[in-house]
Amino acid sequence: AISISSGYAEYGRDRVLYAVDVGGEVEQIRRNGASDGSVGCCLARGEDDGLALRIVCVDSTQYVCADEGRIFRRNSRGWEDIGVTASAGPGSGSQLRCGAPADVYDIAAAADGTLIAVGSDGWVARRIEGRWQEGPRLTDASLFRVCIEPEGSVWIVGAEGTLLGGTMQ
Repeated sequence: AISISSGYAEYGRDRVLYAVDVGGEVEQIRRNGASDGSVGCCLARGEDDGLALRIVCVDSTQYVCADEGRIFRRNSRGWEDIGVTASAGPGSGSQLRCGAPADVYDIAAAADGTLIAVGSDGWVARRIEGRWQEGPRLTDASLFRVCIEPEGSVWIVGAEGTLLGGTMQ
């Protein structure tokens, strides 16, 4: 596994861990060490299918950050590409098509459901009501982690000692 994240646990239920390997295969593991097995592969299986970089659990939803500006969300039908370079279908306009990073390193969610993603070369974007909006590039450093506090403060850390702080506005 290249990344492990803890899933949401309801009161009285075991916490679940999710692990993803570079090929995008996601496995669910119970706290007692028992594996529930694979919950699917988020990446297409092919010759040049890319790399999964990190799995993140936000409440009861799992997201996988990947290369080429891709972000996958697990839903009842399996894995859905919601990344900034995903095809959104004719006329939907729900995906950002320019300025996507080479890699997406992390994603976090605010209490209102807004997602913030960070990536290579100082890339930051937020997803509000199904639409990605690219933020200003405040640095050229790759940004590796994002955290949103309950009151809406956003903290981002990256390469070369980069630390960015602000709000969701």
